[in-house]
Amino acid sequence: PYLFHQTHSHFLSYNCSACSLSYFVASSLLHRDEPYFATLAGLAVFSDVMPLVGNNLIFAKLMKQFLNQEHYHNLTALLETDFPSYDDVNFKLIPCLNAPGRVGKEMMDTIRVVSYLLPSTTEEKKNALKMKLISLNQQRKNVSASMTFHSELSSEHSYVVIQDSFSGLTGLVANKLMNEKKVPVLVFAPMENDPSLLVGSIRAPEGYSLLSFLHKNAEKFVAAGGHERACGITIKKEDYYIAATLFSTEVALQALNPVKKSDNLMISPEDLCEENYKILEMFMPFGEGFAKPTFELTIPREFFRIAPSGLVAYAMLNQGNSKVTMFQGFDVLKDPDRELLTLQGQISRSVFRNKSTIEFKVTAVK
Repeated sequence: PYLFHQTHSHFLSYNCSACSLSYFVASSLLHRDEPYFATLAGLAVFSDVMPLVGNNLIFAKLMKQFLNQEHYHNLTALLETDFPSYDDVNFKLIPCLNAPGRVGKEMMDTIRVVSYLLPSTTEEKKNALKMKLISLNQQRKNVSASMTFHSELSSEHSYVVIQDSFSGLTGLVANKLMNEKKVPVLVFAPMENDPSLLVGSIRAPEGYSLLSFLHKNAEKFVAAGGHERACGITIKKEDYYIAATLFSTEVALQALNPVKKSDNLMISPEDLCEENYKILEMFMPFGEGFAKPTFELTIPREFFRIAPSGLVAYAMLNQGNSKVTMFQGFDVLKDPDRELLTLQGQISRSVFRNKSTIEFKVTAVK
């Protein structure tokens, strides 16, 4: 047997997924490139949270290109669109493919994903597997929404907690909590096959780098790895408060010396158009290679409507070809003294019933 590792083999100076390495080996053996294999390698870049640099960035771009050109039915069927965006891949496709490993209790659940990805699998079997994946993904959402926690340690700068079960969901839960609390988060859960160990996932907003936390405390962890703002550790259960304290201390030190964020880019409502989005798309996917820009937009408060569900507020612009969406902070919409709202957010494309809309997702109100 051969062991092929990107850094030990001096192949790359940065992390890449095993799927990417498999692609290089397969291409060498077959003496040709296979677009479908490259597409899977590109999916793995996002699934494994690899840094978007070098070959990882190339695979990510090839993945989107081939998905939109070849319309691989087993993949697009999980997206309900033949022209997926990076957001579609990140927030719809990959969660579906990862769901068996997150909440599936049987090894066969994960093996079925492999069968679903094989071109040789019959359409009848793929349809059955698709329904299984969708079902498991819905189960994942339900479990994440109803998760209970204990041993909570919170401060002004960080949040640490233990969830009751499903160690495969710690990353998803940590990301959700980080977006809610706007601070670095560390979520632990008992390891299923060894409850004496806790599996932890760390998620941090822009401006933090938690790799230093991993390196400085490596001897205290059973295992550790990851990237600046998305990493994981495994510890002994009795070391929970030690790890939580070390994490909180590191985050507090970094909060005192924050990395300066890039300035927002000022735009007008008319700038939210297909032509400008295509220019923005040339720099995607955003990551270590090119940071995701934050835009600033000012529109009248009266443009907004709150949806009947009460969960989202929206403002339609440019004859319905673009929209602004808010998911929190609705009180500002009731303030009669705020005729104009200056909003910070990011731009994406949303597709509903085959109609494409350029969307400005609000992250903050100034």
